Formats: sequence, C-alpha cells, structure tokens
Amino acid sequence: MTNGDDGRMALITAPTAIDATLSNGRDIGDRLRRRLWVEWAGIFIIAMALIFGLSLSGATARFDNLIYDRLLAYAPADPPTDVLLITIDEASLAEYGRWPWPRDRQARLLEVIAAGQPKAVGYDIILSDAGDAAGDAALTAAMTNVPNRVLAVHSAVPGSDGAAFDWVRPMGALQSGASLGHVVITPDEDGVVRSFHPCMSDGKAQIPHMALAMLSTASRSVEGSLTDPAQCENPRRFRLPPAGSIPSIGFAEVAEGRVPPEFLAGKLVLVGASAQGLGDRHLAAGTGGEEIAGVELIAGIANAAETGALITPMEGWAAAALAAIPILIFLACVWWVRPRGLLWLIAVLAAGWLALCLGGLSLSLWIPPGPALAGMILVYPLWGWRRLAAVSDDITAELARFSGDGQLTIADPPPMAVDPLAEQSAALHRMLVRQDNLRRFLGDTMQNLPDPMFATDKDGAVALMSRRAEDELGQAGDKLTREETLLLLVHPDDLNDVRAFLAAPISTEATIRFRSKQGASSYLLRRAPMVDASGTMRAHIHYFTDITPLEEARRARDEALSLISHDLRAPQAAILAALDKPMDAATKTFITRQAQRTMRLAESFVDLARMRERDFAGEEFLLSELVAEVVDDFHPLADAKRIRIVQQIEASECFAVLEMDSIIRALANLFDNAVKFSPEGSVIDVHLADAVYERRAGFALSIRDRGAGIDPALLPRLFGRFQRADKGESPAPAGFGLGLSYVAAVVERHGGYAKAAQAHGGGALFTLWFPAADFTDVPPVDDDYDSLSSADSSEPSI
Repeated sequence: MTNGDDGRMALITAPTAIDATLSNGRDIGDRLRRRLWVEWAGIFIIAMALIFGLSLSGATARFDNLIYDRLLAYAPADPPTDVLLITIDEASLAEYGRWPWPRDRQARLLEVIAAGQPKAVGYDIILSDAGDAAGDAALTAAMTNVPNRVLAVHSAVPGSDGAAFDWVRPMGALQSGASLGHVVITPDEDGVVRSFHPCMSDGKAQIPHMALAMLSTASRSVEGSLTDPAQCENPRRFRLPPAGSIPSIGFAEVAEGRVPPEFLAGKLVLVGASAQGLGDRHLAAGTGGEEIAGVELIAGIANAAETGALITPMEGWAAAALAAIPILIFLACVWWVRPRGLLWLIAVLAAGWLALCLGGLSLSLWIPPGPALAGMILVYPLWGWRRLAAVSDDITAELARFSGDGQLTIADPPPMAVDPLAEQSAALHRMLVRQDNLRRFLGDTMQNLPDPMFATDKDGAVALMSRRAEDELGQAGDKLTREETLLLLVHPDDLNDVRAFLAAPISTEATIRFRSKQGASSYLLRRAPMVDASGTMRAHIHYFTDITPLEEARRARDEALSLISHDLRAPQAAILAALDKPMDAATKTFITRQAQRTMRLAESFVDLARMRERDFAGEEFLLSELVAEVVDDFHPLADAKRIRIVQQIEASECFAVLEMDSIIRALANLFDNAVKFSPEGSVIDVHLADAVYERRAGFALSIRDRGAGIDPALLPRLFGRFQRADKGESPAPAGFGLGLSYVAAVVERHGGYAKAAQAHGGGALFTLWFPAADFTDVPPVDDDYDSLSSADSSEPSI
C-alpha cells in the first residue's frame, strides 16, 4: 500500500477479498463506460440529424445572413481604379435647383462626357417619358455622340398579361445605337441587398444587368455563368468595396466644364443620383449599415464581376458535411478533456468556425455558420446533461452499495439537503470522509509497522517506506530505487542471495533470511503483489520481519550445546577417567580441580543468562577496595608460580555504582587468566586511575601479564561467547571461552568499556573503564578528552 497526501494508495488484503474488490471495480467501470457510450452515440445521432436538417432546409438563413453582413465588412473587395461616378448630388441640386432639370442640361453633360472619350458610359437616369421637343432633341443628339453607352431599363410590377413585370425602356430615339441594362435591385426579406441578377427576362426579352452590359461594351471579360442565358437569371452574391471608396464627381462640376474632359478618358463612367431623397438608395451587405446610392451599387457590382469578387455560397450536402466537422471534434474530445476544458473547447471551436467563414469570404466562398453553431450550442449542454445524469445514477448506485458496508469512521459531516444533486454530493462527501479516515488509518498503520517494509512500483522506484525501514537506512527512502534500498539495508555477504530471491517469481510463502547492512540485526524477507482495480500487477511489497531475537536464541542454543559438548564434557571425562585409577591424594586433587572447573563454567553460564533477564541493581562501592580484595584472593595462586602482582592506585576517590558479586567474578576471571598464562617468576601489573571516556568521568583499571600475548586474529572477537585461541602451535594462551564474554557483559551492564590489546613489550593488556558514581560531562577543553577525540574515541584517556 502507498500512503501520503498525494493520495497514492492501494490496499493489500486477503486473496478472496482482492478478487471480490477487483471484480466489483471492473463491473462498476464497465457499467458506467457502457452507459456513457450509449449516451454519446445518442447525442452523435441527434447532432448529425440537426446539422444536416438545418443545412439542407436553410432554416438558419436569417442568422447566417446576419453573420454574413458583419463578416463581409472584414473582407471587402478592392476599390476599382478606372470607375468614375457622376452623381446628382446635393451641391448640384443647390446650383441647378430641384430635380427634374431641363433635358438640355443633361445634354450639356453628355457633350462633356463624349468629349472625354470614356471606355463606357452607364446612364442610370429614367428617360422613358418624353419632355419638351427641343430638350428631347438636344438630349438625343448629345446621347448619339456618347461612345459605348448603356441606358437603364426599369421594371413595372405587375406586368401585363399575367407577367411578373414589364420592362420600362428609354424613349425610342435614345435607344438607337445604345445598349440596354437593367438596374433592378431585389433586397432579401430583411431589406438588405446581398445579390444581383446578372440578367432578367420579362418573358419576351432577356436584358443583362447594367454593370455587365457596361463591361461587355467596354470589352471586359467576366465569368461565363454571368453571360450564359441559361444561368444568368440566378442571383449572385458579391463583395462591395468600402462605402465611399469609388471616386465621385458632381453633375454640375462636369456639366459646367469645371472638370476637364481628359479626366474621363479610358474610364467606366456611371451617371446617376446620389442626393438624399432623390433616386434609389439601398442597404447593402458589408457597408456597416450605411445606405449607398443605386449608382454606387452598380459600380460595385461591375467591380465584383470583373475582379472575381463574386461569392459562391456552399449549400446542400457539402455544407452539411463541413458543418459536422467541429461537432465531431468536440465529441471526440469529450473522453479525455475535463468539463471545464470542454467549455473552452466549444468556445475555441466556435471562434475557429467563424474564422473559417471569414477566410472563405476572402476567397469568395460563403460557408453558412448557422448549422455548425447550432450544433455546438446543442451538443455541449446535451452532453453535459447526459454525462451528469449517467455519473449521478452511477454514484447513487455506489452510495447505496457503500451504505451497507462497514466503514471506519471518525465523524460524519452533517447532511446537506438542498436539492437532489446537493444531497448526492453531501452523501459522496461523507463516503469520501470515511474512505479518507480508512486510508489514513491504514497508512499510519503501515508507516508504524514494527518491522521494516517498503513498496516499489513497476519501474522499481520506492513508493512507500515504513519508519523502521527509514531508520535502518538513515534517510527517507521515497526517492530511492529498489536496488539502492537493498544496498543500504542488506549485508554485502547476503546481497546476491536477496537479489536472486527478488528475481524469482513471486510466492507469498517464499522467504529468505539476511543480515542488516551493519550486521546488528537479522530479518526474514517476504514479498506480496500489489495490483490495480483491473487486476494488473503495478507494484511489489517487501516486508522484513525482525528475527534478531530468534537468531540470538539460536546462537545461544548452539553455544550452549558447544559448552555442554566441549567445555563441560572435557572435565567430566577427565573425572570419569580418574575414577578408574586408585584414589590417592593426587587423584583426589585432580578430581577436585576438574569439578571446580566444571562448577565455574556452569556458574558463569548461568550468571550470563540471568544478567540478561534481571534489572540492574548496583550500589556505590569504592572500586579500589574491590580490586585489592580480588588481588589478595589470587596472591596464593600467584605465589605458587613466583609471580608478583604490582598494584598502582592513582585514582583519588574511585566510587562507582556496582553489582559487587558480578564485578568480583569478572575481575577474578581476568586475574585467573593473567596468573594462568604468565610464566613463572614474572610480574602482573594492576593499574587504577581516573579516566575520561566519551566526555564522561570515570576510572580505568588495566591488568597486564607477561605471557605470550593474544593472537591478533582473535582480538576483534575476543569478548564473544566461546571464543578460544588455537591450542596447537600458536604461542597465544588458550582457554578464552565463556570467561571473557562474561567480563564484557558485566562491564557493559555497568555502562563501562572493555578492551584487550597486545601490551608493548609483550603480554596481554586488558582495560576496563567504569563511570564514576556522580559522573558529569567533561568539557571539550580537557586535554585528555581532546587527545581522546582526535586519536581514538573508542578508548578511555587515562
């Protein structure tokens, strides 16, 4: 199991519980997944039906036109460079008076135009009715001299004989040598002009639009469908240049000769009305809501027809298929984008769709945005509703199931009955609190396990480590790998065996023993799998059981058997052998000595075992007196070998808290060894002095003999139980078995220190340090402590 605030947690339970939990988790996930797929499929079908229905029926035309008008203002056509408007403007009305003017005044304008030799002239002024004879004659004469002229044809609605309209043509005399072009403008239902008819027919004659007639007269090329009699009656959308961008001159300016005729040379000239209240004015798409004169509209249509600024709307199945793309993108993303992200996604898709429509306009292609935007407006809340309903139903079912299970709880929050969804949220919150309490309980339990434990993920990284394992490592282990953890936990001699165990297939019954890195502890390693809700192996748990007491008991048992089979068996065998001989004084003495040896070994063994089981109960004694008492007891034995025991007591008041019986027996073991292994006629030095050890005041007792010394290979383990020197060819003394182990145990029990070494000049040197009865910390400035700290902190400074 992993634990922590980041929520990484998995629970390892019994196999049957694991199977049940995983099976239930898979059932829950599959049920919700199936429900969401059904909802998704239903929304997909509804969205596609909506988009194709709107696209094919044109139901969003009004909305599309609103967007079209606004987008068209951002994609205007380039203004023409060779079109000139001559308009009846407010300045001309102010100069000539109210319209209509005498026709000889129009004749004067036409004379100036004819002198300028333009490419073509479109005359968008009604000339269908006759005026005064002189004026009509002057106008006809002037009109005849204008090259490539196009006269306006209007329509009368309704037409005669059931026709939709009748053409209203100019006076017959004016038509001679002139081209005709209709100037009929048909706004859409909302009054906005978005298209024009390249040609129109009243059932008798088909007349092109004035803009196309002018281009044809001027030998300008246009798209073939605009002049094809079979197609030209279909309305065509167009892009206008920005309002006011086409050059315009007042009627009076030209008629009165204030504009040189050369200014008109090579241009397409359009004559018409632009003054407010005079002539036709129209609200056209792309003008930003500003009305423009009919003559300016004709000029814009001519510019669009010549430059290709005609717009082709995308319609039918192609438009529907294209409008479905953003909906498909949205529905594809609902599986991996969060709800908040879906809102941003739908906004981005809508903005992107409008940008696509604008880009299409700049390329003369109109993509109706309505069906796609309607689909987005529908699909986002619909998916949110259906997903919320599916998840809500699933949560309700799960809460009902969890309410019947036993849960570890600390405190439930109060209920919140606001509405069904809020009540469900409150119930979910209560359940999560229970689960969080359980997670924390289990996490704390795992963290505080008495034995080391760590869990690794599938990549071998440590995901969790108990505090006991961290204590063994001496650092936090959540950033280590399994191999790094093993290097810090396992003794080098056991590392390969542990690696082989971990490389083998997992078995919950398999175990392996190993020692800790420092060798102070022994552990039994077990492994367990960690699986996710789908049953896939995700990690491993490594649990170490501390078997140090068991290992120590096993070693004690082996040592006891060794004692019984060797140390106790040897003197007993000698006694049995001696009993077969005549019982003289020497034999009796030999039997007595062997029996005493057996008793000492047995007593030491029993004392050593008892010391581990009873509390320390020392009293304050003068250490120098105890040493002197033991020395006095060994004088007879030393005298028998002519060995002198020289005492040097330098300690002032050497009071220590001691268990007298165990101290006397420990000192007796050392003096017995010193006398036993010293040659005849030698000296045993006994030295007691004040000493500092690890900044503590105390006393150091050293006992040195003049024997053969100690084998250097034996020194590191000399105070271990049943350690003996080789009695073969080695000159080192034999018999170091239970006695020195007893000495070390007694000194350690008193909080002291014991060490054996080869003495300078030969012989063995044993040093025992005991803390003073009222010891205090010695400050670092003490010379002895300074030398001890820098040289060898494991020995007392005497």
